[in-house]
Amino acid sequence: MRYATAHVHDLIERYRPSSLWNDICWPAGGDLAALFADYYNAVPDGMINDRWIEPPGRRHRDGRRVDPLVCRYRLQEPQPADRYRPRRARPVPRRTTHAAAGLGQWLRVNGEAVYGSRPWRFADATTTEGGGVRFTQRDGVVFAALLEVTAREFGIRGLDATAATEVRLLGLDEPLTW
Repeated sequence: MRYATAHVHDLIERYRPSSLWNDICWPAGGDLAALFADYYNAVPDGMINDRWIEPPGRRHRDGRRVDPLVCRYRLQEPQPADRYRPRRARPVPRRTTHAAAGLGQWLRVNGEAVYGSRPWRFADATTTEGGGVRFTQRDGVVFAALLEVTAREFGIRGLDATAATEVRLLGLDEPLTW
């Protein structure tokens, strides 16, 4: 774990890469939030892909557990190129189109916090109720994305909002009482 973290920090410090890319699961016990914060502090316009965390196990079609290490090893074995060519056109599964439509609806309301935004001073926090919060910024506005809302009233740990002039919920016209 320490070796992997030191290696990535070295890459960030020496090369300031425009993207921080990972194709395998990050070792257990690592502090990815701190690593990502260090990256964004060094490369504010940087981009991080979504393959840093992998579910702890998968199930084969017959229900047997498949170890992620085995999956990764087999994916790294050389494969014939024709194995990846589509053999015929297939319709996109309904659950996939449903998920994409839901994401599109969410982005119509919340896209302001996503498109053209940059990381804020810190990437994440938790609410006083234990829910996750992620932060972005754009044009002097800070956006807090709540990953789960478990109470009508809550605070955000570690956030000093005394200088804030108003708080708004994207999709509503009026400011919130806070």
